[in-house]
Amino acid sequence: MNDTRTGATAGAWQAKKRRQSIVAFILLLLLCAATVFFYLVRQHLGQSQREAASLRIALSSARTQQAEKDVRRALDESDRQMLQLAARRGIGADGWAKRLIDVRSQSVHRHEANEFLLSVARAPGRRYFDFESFEISVRGNEAGIFDSFAQSGAPLVLGARGTLVFRTGSAQ
Repeated sequence: MNDTRTGATAGAWQAKKRRQSIVAFILLLLLCAATVFFYLVRQHLGQSQREAASLRIALSSARTQQAEKDVRRALDESDRQMLQLAARRGIGADGWAKRLIDVRSQSVHRHEANEFLLSVARAPGRRYFDFESFEISVRGNEAGIFDSFAQSGAPLVLGARGTLVFRTGSAQ
């Protein structure tokens, strides 16, 4: 039996159809394989991007930690140099004490305010006062802060807060 259009026999026609089916099947398999391949590549790419982001965060954290270590190292070196300088000048750390001074706004006479200020005045090598806050004022309008003791008997309002650092008996 001959195909009138092509002049091929039935067996040749079936072989041609079989070849076309095999080629279509192979192309379908290649298409499926390519789809699976691209899916796996895309999945791997996403995983790689997540790992890269994680590594960037870890690198940033490591740089921050290194900077903190560098600062600590510099502070340690500065502390060591300060202690050496203090030792050369005879200022031993064990020969000092400190006290918190906290005088809330109190009404005092001028000579008492003067005594307080003289007691916390800086005396290099003996005492230092680190003021956190300081307040001095007068009550009323008739007197000024800078009036002499003899001219004004008006009391002052005094407030001070800070740390007094002073030499102890064991200081050099």
